[in-house]
Amino acid sequence: MLVLPAPDGHLVLQTASDDEWPSAACTVLEEAIAEATSASMGCRLMLTGGRSAGRLYRQLRGSRVPDHSKLTLLTGDERCVPLDAADSNYGLILRELVEAGPWQYVAFRPLRGWTDPGQALPEYEQELEQAVDVLLLSLGTDGHVASLFPFSSSTSEQARRVTTAIAPDMSTRRLTITRRVVAEAGRVVILVVGSQKGGILRETLYEDGLGVEHLPARMVERGTWILDRSAGEAFRGSRG
Repeated sequence: MLVLPAPDGHLVLQTASDDEWPSAACTVLEEAIAEATSASMGCRLMLTGGRSAGRLYRQLRGSRVPDHSKLTLLTGDERCVPLDAADSNYGLILRELVEAGPWQYVAFRPLRGWTDPGQALPEYEQELEQAVDVLLLSLGTDGHVASLFPFSSSTSEQARRVTTAIAPDMSTRRLTITRRVVAEAGRVVILVVGSQKGGILRETLYEDGLGVEHLPARMVERGTWILDRSAGEAFRGSRG
């Protein structure tokens, strides 16, 4: 992987091709999990949703996994849809990662978007009193992470660790972690796949005039960003 110039606190890694990033991301996650497990005899790994995440989970399913008794899976956001809905993050993670193989023995404590938010939010607030060791996010083309969208009330929430959110397309209500969880996480790994997202990452790390309300990804103060080749070329393109 290429290490690209980045501000202090950030590590930007680019793969040599557009097809190699899932393998590279697996390596980064395996190392982060091993480090957290060694330090505290356990690891709380929070997963993200989306198409890129699905590709990663298919790769991760066959990778090394530590003692399942030392690993807990969490989710960073969820749509308020039935469990069997095509856009359920819980369903995605089940299908692509934990239904078969060694990951099926890992404790899985998802954000329960399919239940009453009035019940799900306080339950997860309590779950997240213990910080996340490794937080996996995916960068959106508008700069969002989890379900923290630009100019939304969820992005400005700082007291609670979980809250409700509405996507810009207004299609579904969501539940999401807040910037507090991002700040408290031991290690943050962010997927950046595609040229559009490479440009957004450039703005996130270098555009001083834009705040978190414009680009929620700016709440990641120290992160490991995994870029495919297209994203890397776009990230470097306007920086000379």
